[in-house]
Amino acid sequence: MARLDEICLLNMGQSPDSSTYNEDGEGMPFFQGNADFGEINPKIRVWCTEPTKIANVGDILISVRAPIGALNIANTKCCIGRGLAALTVKEDLCAKEYLWHAIKSKVDELNSKGTGSTFKAINKNILAETNLPLYSLKEQKEIANIFDKMDELISCRKEQLEKLDELVKARFVEMFGTFKNNHQRYPVVKIGECAKLQGGFAFKSSDYLTNGIRLVQISNVNKDTLDWDSINCVPQIFLQKYKDFELHVGDLVLAMTRPVIKSLDAVKIATVSEADVPSLLNQRVGRFVIDRTMLNSVYLMLCCQMAEFREYVEAMSGNSLQPNISSKQVEDYCIVLPPIELQNQFAAFVEQTEKTKAEVQKSLDELEILKKSLMQKYFE
Repeated sequence: MARLDEICLLNMGQSPDSSTYNEDGEGMPFFQGNADFGEINPKIRVWCTEPTKIANVGDILISVRAPIGALNIANTKCCIGRGLAALTVKEDLCAKEYLWHAIKSKVDELNSKGTGSTFKAINKNILAETNLPLYSLKEQKEIANIFDKMDELISCRKEQLEKLDELVKARFVEMFGTFKNNHQRYPVVKIGECAKLQGGFAFKSSDYLTNGIRLVQISNVNKDTLDWDSINCVPQIFLQKYKDFELHVGDLVLAMTRPVIKSLDAVKIATVSEADVPSLLNQRVGRFVIDRTMLNSVYLMLCCQMAEFREYVEAMSGNSLQPNISSKQVEDYCIVLPPIELQNQFAAFVEQTEKTKAEVQKSLDELEILKKSLMQKYFE
């Protein structure tokens, strides 16, 4: 084993005076933290005319605060702010590609050592004392090659999922057009004419339990699906007591506070699956109550996933720290309404595509599990 500071030079970032920042390309590129990271290399947004801490081409950049452990590689000489540290590898001891993967295996450990009430951060000492197995250079490169291939496969699966989502949206536009480009000249109606948005109940936090009936809250509504990383539950008896707020498989739910995921350019709308019930609808989450003779829920879901709806929601909810949208504002949104038979045909297409996505997702999950197993084998 070797400490990180034994196999590379650690250069902790320091933010220069803000008066030296500019967006005109003057001076040196300045990366403040994880927000400037791309997939592999950082993206230049700001320059600095009086850089303080400098990273060189090829240095591994690691985020040391909010979040801890994100990695990029500097592809230009740059100034780094206090949210980053630069690692200059001692290449006679360690292969850079090996260190890249080895540090990724330590992200959870580094986060557990972070301190701070608002944003967790790690200092130079915590980074320096991180221990990594030190194989021969030949073995390091072989191990790195294994993880490179693994990451390539994982990336391929993720790309397949994105392409399948794009296929569904392309099929939607081909069949129905959009409100702005209604090439089939279908009727245009407000959502409220064929679906109402029911608000959830304001359950009391004093009733929350560790186990029981799950509440679908704002934090649980993600892009397309419900996320149960954070769970609040209420007593089993509430399922009968608040029956009007019980969710069912196939229901569409929409976050009405903080309704847009900025990083994904997506509205927080999800379909309730079998794994999500039993559950109850909490306040500030809406459930569409749909007239099935006029509107297919799958069709409505795609209407709400299109960029036009996201732009409308952003405009209606505003730019405050707690943006909100009302049921009426959602119901006032205009959609193209094709015959229900065509909507059903589209829903059948989506169902088949979802089956393919499930197979790809299963493969992706298996690859992620295998990668974690290999990380434990080589880096712990």
